[in-house]
Amino acid sequence: MSLVSRTLNVLMNPVLALLPDRKMGAWPILSKLTDYDTVQAINDQIFAYLRPYINDHQAEFNPDNPPRDLIDVWLAEMHDKSGDRRSGFGPELGKDTLLLVLQELCFAGMDTTSQSTTWFLFYLLHNPKAKQQIQDEIDKVVLVVCRCPSSFVTEIIV
Repeated sequence: MSLVSRTLNVLMNPVLALLPDRKMGAWPILSKLTDYDTVQAINDQIFAYLRPYINDHQAEFNPDNPPRDLIDVWLAEMHDKSGDRRSGFGPELGKDTLLLVLQELCFAGMDTTSQSTTWFLFYLLHNPKAKQQIQDEIDKVVLVVCRCPSSFVTEIIV
């Protein structure tokens, strides 16, 4: 099972969803119900995947150069706020907060996309006329773009 699939299965845990703070899942009485150790292991794997990107950006970072992406913008803020220990961009919290932001960006919209796709397919299954209209449009566009015989396109789609 992929890391993303395992993460979604664990995060869909109803007990974990009902807790006001996910860290409560680490309490001994709740840890078995929430599978908190698995959540932590998955987070560690995600952070281990993201850290090299941040480290590479830090090694190449020059505040005088324009930012290339979000990590560079974040590092520039960390550089500007390096004296402010209370700031979320400060030296202690900055890198950890960046890891959390990048993790959220990795998973943002995943559930929305999944639900939208599921409802789209459900709609097509129950509305043959809409399915046919979409099929006709795909055939029209794909046949013009790739100049493939229609039997070839039908085999790919089916």
